[in-house]
Amino acid sequence: MADVRLATQSDASTLALLNRHVHDVHVHAEPHRYASPQADVLITRFTEWLGDSSTRILIAEHDGAPVGYVVVVAMELAASPFAQARRYALVDQIAVDSKARRMGVGRALMDAASAAARTLGTVEIQLDVRAFNAGARQFYEALGYASVSHRLAKPL
Repeated sequence: MADVRLATQSDASTLALLNRHVHDVHVHAEPHRYASPQADVLITRFTEWLGDSSTRILIAEHDGAPVGYVVVVAMELAASPFAQARRYALVDQIAVDSKARRMGVGRALMDAASAAARTLGTVEIQLDVRAFNAGARQFYEALGYASVSHRLAKPL
């Protein structure tokens, strides 16, 4: 089982390294959509997130070594003629080292993400998953997530 803790500014480089475990899969599956950022760009992005009061990043460690993370962002939607105002949490990213998969790390991170979402004052947590990623969809469904919309795309 993994221990999950709140990330700090000193974790930005570690988060950038862990990001490869999820991002490379996306780049490989959809190279027309995803870029391959340099490590310094990733470190800068994680540093920005870590300084944002509407964002929580949690790191999972196994035997003291970092094996995964999750980024949770509080989102605000203003009321419109068509929708109610609402505040929800978005799981922007989750990554688990390929060697640590199927050991409860992802579940521990998602449980911590839900707790972080509550501390951010949200009442719902959402995430997006790419159509090609059947394993991730099954994982989220096993945790109780259900599809609420389907976005379709067509190349032009």
